[in-house]
Amino acid sequence: MAYPFKPLQTALYQRLSNDSELKKIITGIYDHVEVDIPFPYIIIGEPRIPTQEIVKFNNIYNCTVTLHTWFNQQTANRYGNTATYEILDAVHEALKIRLDVVGYKNVNAYMDSPKVLDDIDNILKHGILNYHITLQEI
Repeated sequence: MAYPFKPLQTALYQRLSNDSELKKIITGIYDHVEVDIPFPYIIIGEPRIPTQEIVKFNNIYNCTVTLHTWFNQQTANRYGNTATYEILDAVHEALKIRLDVVGYKNVNAYMDSPKVLDDIDNILKHGILNYHITLQEI
């Protein structure tokens, strides 16, 4: 019984990268970025499973993946939180439809804790959204 991290990341990437609204407002979706990647973009971040879930033997995983959005106000010549709100809204809309994760049944999914932070340089806007999904191995 393997952790569902890889198939979950693949499903998230496919859903987000194929969403027509997101394609209009971001340059890409990554799990690692180099310094020359143009803004704005999304990073599929840290997957987590609570420790108590790891010791169960029922093949059900309560996973959380943090999605990060990055927007450069200076290069876009667009200041404030609005652009980051638009990206977070588009991610939320894209993930409202049940996600197909290979090898797993999607039992439940929801998003919470959206927020926008100013980076230390006050130029970058960092959007954060936690995506929770309960997967049952099939």
